[in-house]
Amino acid sequence: MSDTPPEKRARTEATVDDAKPVHFNRGFLDEQFISKFRTAFTDAELAQHTNVESNGCQAEIMAQPFHTGRLHSVFSAEFLRALRRELAGLTWHERANDLYAFHQTDDLALNTNTHIRALRTYLAGDEFVAFMEQITGVQLTRGHLDLAAQRYKPTNHLLCHDDDVQRGKLTRKIAYIIYLTEDWAPGDGGALGLFAQDDCGNPTEVVARLVPEFNSLGFFLTGHSSYHTVEEVTSDDRER
Repeated sequence: MSDTPPEKRARTEATVDDAKPVHFNRGFLDEQFISKFRTAFTDAELAQHTNVESNGCQAEIMAQPFHTGRLHSVFSAEFLRALRRELAGLTWHERANDLYAFHQTDDLALNTNTHIRALRTYLAGDEFVAFMEQITGVQLTRGHLDLAAQRYKPTNHLLCHDDDVQRGKLTRKIAYIIYLTEDWAPGDGGALGLFAQDDCGNPTEVVARLVPEFNSLGFFLTGHSSYHTVEEVTSDDRER
């Protein structure tokens, strides 16, 4: 990550009514960064983990088993901590069956809390959607965004799945995670595990991991090869 505090970098602000501004790191919108990231992310022959740096912005692309991107220091830490406080005050529902065990908020599409509303509006807005189109090479449909918060307590997990979701005539094209947990260590578990596949296209084993990192945005294109898991939280006293 960059030594420059994210609060001190140039940012773009998106506001809605009286909502707090969403301080998105404007360096990611620079043409040089977009070009470098897109060139690597869309390269079908990319085989090695790749770091992308430009104008103080840092990102990475995990090439195997499928291209997965992560942007570091995306928003202001102050905004995300305020967002986390709002989320903590919501009603959380326990979700548990043979596939998963975690806690989740209701759909945040209509939530009126200021920071939640500001984040939702920015993520669904043209600037951010166009940015994601540019760095991934995928065309997205405006006005359609799934947004909820999940909390994984000790022993919670989410087993292998591919996020290939169909909603009417629309198909989810990009799965994304904004990490709000601070000071998380690999030994705490809860990593996003990425599965390799056998010759028949079936998931075999986790071959790469994204460990939760505060103020990072992880994402990948969904489809029949995007098998992943949220590994069990092994910490006795922490949650992500």
